[in-house]
Amino acid sequence: VKEELVQIRGAIGGMDHIMLFPMPFFYFHMVQVTMLIHHVLLAYAFLFANGKAGTHFSLVVYPVIVFIFAGLVEVAKGMADPFGDQDYDFNITAMTNNIYNDCKTLSELPEEPFFGKLGDPKFNPKRNPDGTLVEVTGGA
Repeated sequence: VKEELVQIRGAIGGMDHIMLFPMPFFYFHMVQVTMLIHHVLLAYAFLFANGKAGTHFSLVVYPVIVFIFAGLVEVAKGMADPFGDQDYDFNITAMTNNIYNDCKTLSELPEEPFFGKLGDPKFNPKRNPDGTLVEVTGGA
């Protein structure tokens, strides 16, 4: 039970870590500039494909490629801030309620008999220096 609570606390700490260190501002803009350069160079390559005559094939392929890469950039933007207010972000309220209910359930479980027996010499007998068990007399 205690290990599960510690694991839950570790997961909460991991979320705090993600929120404290979002995607760097510079990285976000470098991706945007790189995508712009990619689209310009791809358009130039499609324009002068086939001996500077271009092809009708490029009229179909180029918009599809731009659409796919623009979608990937939007996915990256969404993953950069997963705790926002958009529809695709994590539902923090539901997650918090589930964690609270799990912790409450785990803390209300009856105590395991194992913990009550830890001090009992019959359950956890002492050992001699050579590793043999110490005899327990039935007197006290």
